[in-house]
Amino acid sequence: MARTTDHLAQFFGYYKNLGGKATARGTAPVVGRSLRTALGSWLLTGSPDDVAFKACKARQRKTPQGEAFDLRDVLRIAHPAADDEQRKVLFGWIAGNVTDEQAREALPAVHRFLTAKAVTSADEAVRVVTELRVPWEFLPDAMLREPEVWDTLAGTIGMTALLRNLARMTRIGALTPMGDTTRRAVDRLTDREALLKARVHPMDAWLAMRVYASGQAQPSPRAARQTWQPVPAVLDALEETYELSFGSVEPSGKRLLVAVDSSGSMSYGHVYAGGSPLGTTYEVGCAMAVMLSRIEKGNVHVIDVDTTVHASKVTPRTNLREIASWQPSGGGTDLSLPFTWASKKRLNADGIVVFTDSETWAGRSHPAQAVEAYRRKINPLARVVVAAMTAAGYSIGDPKDDGVLNVAGLDASLPLVVNGFVRS
Repeated sequence: MARTTDHLAQFFGYYKNLGGKATARGTAPVVGRSLRTALGSWLLTGSPDDVAFKACKARQRKTPQGEAFDLRDVLRIAHPAADDEQRKVLFGWIAGNVTDEQAREALPAVHRFLTAKAVTSADEAVRVVTELRVPWEFLPDAMLREPEVWDTLAGTIGMTALLRNLARMTRIGALTPMGDTTRRAVDRLTDREALLKARVHPMDAWLAMRVYASGQAQPSPRAARQTWQPVPAVLDALEETYELSFGSVEPSGKRLLVAVDSSGSMSYGHVYAGGSPLGTTYEVGCAMAVMLSRIEKGNVHVIDVDTTVHASKVTPRTNLREIASWQPSGGGTDLSLPFTWASKKRLNADGIVVFTDSETWAGRSHPAQAVEAYRRKINPLARVVVAAMTAAGYSIGDPKDDGVLNVAGLDASLPLVVNGFVRS
């Protein structure tokens, strides 16, 4: 599962946070055979050059807690034994005991990486991309600000990387109206077979579309706000990317009741990704409901909830542009209603998903009590996902209930998390 250094850092961060021991400086991991085997296997699985390629793409990443995690830490914790001379050189290079020249001679991936890092002009960068087929991560940061470099990368980088770099390409002038690079990018974004092969999820496409359309981003509050003028042809292509990407998603096969909080507070707050506004909390909740409806192919019923239950406008074929004009019904919030309504209607759902801002105060029972009542009356195995579009520091779901998953915030993994939790 941990295919990249980023995945490995996430795994280590969660492992340390959930199973670590408290120290005077924070939390330290409990290192045993299982952890050493897990971390060591990342460096021992695949050919040495394949591992070197992954190491060159990212030597260091941050854990979910924001701590730096380097592949040198993996060697220090796991102490993996190299199975041949080439892998021994790789381990020595990561640890800093083998020079770049020695590693370059033994490992082609390291040679390509060091060659790419040494370029000093856009022409040289284009040459190494076309001749050595290096990924964009190998290039110096200065080269990634050159439009000529992205003119070439637009046809070579992975599909997910293309989606994530559209704003950058537009900001520096690589994507322009009626430009050749724009045409190549649009062709790739609307290539059904390429999207299926890359397993682009509709959520990835939706996030890319909303971030790009916003024309602004501020990934760090300490950094200056970035702006760009979206290219209409790219926006249209992203809508088609979203439509085509549903072909790569496997439905859970479960019956879902999806409740979108439609109280007044859902129109006030906004959801952001990387400093880019995605829409109001209600708009994003409806978009998530549309996505689940399409993925599950008819096994989803959607309702709106404030202090009563309302019929939702969401259908599997709802166009995302029309959602922007929808307004929540307003009023208070009673988030026990999805469960009491389902009990009253005798709706046998395998999973109940609530999209909300967690600002609930109305009603005669707590949502956790309503969940238990629904299970006693209708389905004792029903799973519940409470997705708070904006993190409020608390949730309506009982954290001690193994059948309840509380989610705070929004990222590309949300539909996959819902699908996996309900399926389990």
